[in-house]
Amino acid sequence: MLPILITIGPIKIYTFGVFLVLAFFWGTFFLWRLIRLTAYKEEEIFDGLFLSLFAAIFFSRLFYVIANFSEYGFNPVKFILINGYPGLSLNGAIFGGMIFGYLYFLSKKKEFLELFNYFAAPLFLSLGIGFLGLFFASKSILFSFIFSAISFIGGFLSYQVLINYRKGTINKSFNFVLFIFIISLINLFRNSGLMQNVFLILILTSGGYVLYYFRITIFKSIQGSLSLGKKYGQKIFSKGFRRNKKQIINNKSGIGKKN
Repeated sequence: MLPILITIGPIKIYTFGVFLVLAFFWGTFFLWRLIRLTAYKEEEIFDGLFLSLFAAIFFSRLFYVIANFSEYGFNPVKFILINGYPGLSLNGAIFGGMIFGYLYFLSKKKEFLELFNYFAAPLFLSLGIGFLGLFFASKSILFSFIFSAISFIGGFLSYQVLINYRKGTINKSFNFVLFIFIISLINLFRNSGLMQNVFLILILTSGGYVLYYFRITIFKSIQGSLSLGKKYGQKIFSKGFRRNKKQIINNKSGIGKKN
């Protein structure tokens, strides 16, 4: 596709890098719009965001270098020069960002799971834009496009969960579980071996939580569908019975017979 967007002498501007900047901009803007709806102090939230972002970049790079150690070795220059030696790990970014975000908000006596309701949708939006960058920059265009679509869908679902959370109709931890489920679903196809099994376990665990949480709603929906099907079947049977009964009466009375 188009891994390098612009080349100016020795400087190369990578397509994926441009999309990462766009992901940061739109994700941050969306988060700002959501935080304005709350009583949280914007400076504390964005201090936590930038700290988590730096940690996400560091661990993303660290995980990638470790996974490709034969290429990078113990060379700190290659580690730092991302533009010359590109490569980031999604799992490393999520791990680093989550850990440092949790520790920061814990130090500020803010509940992480409650705050994550406002971070989830912007985070999915950023991931969707990032995968869209991979779609244009890499050869794995089909999977990148699918992952991007899943991330955007996750963003929409997370925003709906946030609305319901603010109404008090859903648990504060549900957005975090939804995030784990969707990220694990994406990583299930991006990994192999042991890591694939780990993400499969996370999918089953988070999916089981969702089913348990909505067990009453699901049961009522199934019960309602069966009841509707039963009523529809009874209606069809009743119409057919009346039609057959009318035909029998007509036949007995001789109506419709030819002379």
